[in-house]
Amino acid sequence: MMKILSKLIDIILYIIVAVSLASAITSTLWGKPMFFSAVRSNSMYPLFQRGDIILIKSLPEKSSVNIGDIVLFKAESGYLSSKGWIVHRIIDGNEKIGYITKGDANDYTDQAYNATPPIQRKWISSKVLCIGKYPLKVPLIGYIPLWMENFQNNPYTMPLIAVVIAAIIG
Repeated sequence: MMKILSKLIDIILYIIVAVSLASAITSTLWGKPMFFSAVRSNSMYPLFQRGDIILIKSLPEKSSVNIGDIVLFKAESGYLSSKGWIVHRIIDGNEKIGYITKGDANDYTDQAYNATPPIQRKWISSKVLCIGKYPLKVPLIGYIPLWMENFQNNPYTMPLIAVVIAAIIG
């Protein structure tokens, strides 16, 4: 019984590492998050908290988005353009004029006070995967990539992490 449990744990770890590597490689190649993304703030609280990992579905440019969808976008102008990838809910708008977005915990929309123009469809890369009304997320695991981003400027950090992970798996 212990041997089967040990093998099962090994298989799960291999799958997690494989998915993480695939996500990191494809995200780098395409310049946008793939498969999952770390939540950077509490703007979508209580649905998401900083440090959660959310599963996302990449959207082809022809795919439509709807009011109520939780999307991942990168604004090309306005206040949010310097914030990187944002996960917020579409609360109004359409493809022609752009979408009005808002974090569930925020008092104002992203477009309030002309801070950011309506979000254009081409800025939206992904939609959060949901089962019914419930998004697919893993709490706290997102702190790992958030922590690693702080060390990207150090050329020794990533190779050291790779060696540690390889030693653990080995």
